[in-house]
Amino acid sequence: MTVYINAISGLTPFGNLDQTWKGITDNKVCYSELRKFPWDKYTRSKVAGEVKFNAEDYSSISERDREKMPEYMQWALASAQELLDGKELNKERTGVLVSSSLSMYLETIRANAKNVDNTFTFTPNMISNNINIQYGFTGPSTMTSSACSTGMYSVIIGCMLIETGQADNIIAGAFDNSVAPDSYKQFGKLRALSTKFNNTPEKASRPWDTKRDGLVLSEGGAMFLLSNEKTPETLAEISGYSMTNDAYQVVAPHPEGAMIEKCIKDTLNGHIPDLINAHATSTPMGDYIEIDALNRLGLQDVWVTANKSQIGHLMGAAGAMELALSVLSLKHGAITPSLNIDYLEDGYNIKYTPTTKNYMVDSVLCNSFGFGGANASILLSKT
Repeated sequence: MTVYINAISGLTPFGNLDQTWKGITDNKVCYSELRKFPWDKYTRSKVAGEVKFNAEDYSSISERDREKMPEYMQWALASAQELLDGKELNKERTGVLVSSSLSMYLETIRANAKNVDNTFTFTPNMISNNINIQYGFTGPSTMTSSACSTGMYSVIIGCMLIETGQADNIIAGAFDNSVAPDSYKQFGKLRALSTKFNNTPEKASRPWDTKRDGLVLSEGGAMFLLSNEKTPETLAEISGYSMTNDAYQVVAPHPEGAMIEKCIKDTLNGHIPDLINAHATSTPMGDYIEIDALNRLGLQDVWVTANKSQIGHLMGAAGAMELALSVLSLKHGAITPSLNIDYLEDGYNIKYTPTTKNYMVDSVLCNSFGFGGANASILLSKT
């Protein structure tokens, strides 16, 4: 059974998905100096991608929701409103699998610190259940948390629910608001954040560049309407997917990248894509392992893009947003740029563009690799 993507929505520090695409194709970045809290108390990195969001712009978010609901859940409700505008779905045959990774843990920490007595509203599955309650969907509903691969895992599991007949439609995606003191403290301890570009924050996220020194935390997310039915509004079909695990370490990918290679190979099943949307976090080890796996599979002549060079790392929502941007590459015939690559690392045999390139894109491979060795790849194709 073929699973189709019939609608997409989302937000980043650029704005909604349309504004994000414009920022991306205008060759801009959406991260800058961290302003949400006094950075020097928690971290040596003062770069962040911060979402500017007005909940009052969305009828789906009540005044009570604005007061009680965590911000990332509000983003999910707002994106659901945009996604479902004008859609008539069978409520009994529609499920929801919208997820989060870091945000749900941060929210628990915040609630405990404030001695909040209604912490049940922060249980992880509420990000999906809020959408069910709002729209009356009674199909399968859950969430998953797989570190940086959370968004991609949500889409893949959504595909499985449709393929096994559990639902006709699945609303899938992920949202994270990770720009918070605790996340900066923890990632700082891991030395995972960029600190060398505090005075030029727009240059901080630089996958594949010799001067890269860590990732840039950002926030937002994306959402998809998956369906077993092709419609005039269909944007893409999901032609392949795979999930593997390194079974190696909590924070480091396996240096040989065998399970990353297998994940990509199983997803492609012999197909050569026109574009690869790389995980490319701007960390020394992670960048190399992915490129090495792609080269071993003979994909060195395929165009590759690194969205995190423009939007930073949305953590659990990164794969969801990058998958949405991959859909838009199919729709608009464009290869998105990879910025801040002044000197490409030696041995990185890749084909990229520093500015948006018009190109007939018929298929895109999208990769996400998370802490704990959680790997996910999805192949998108034009219909």
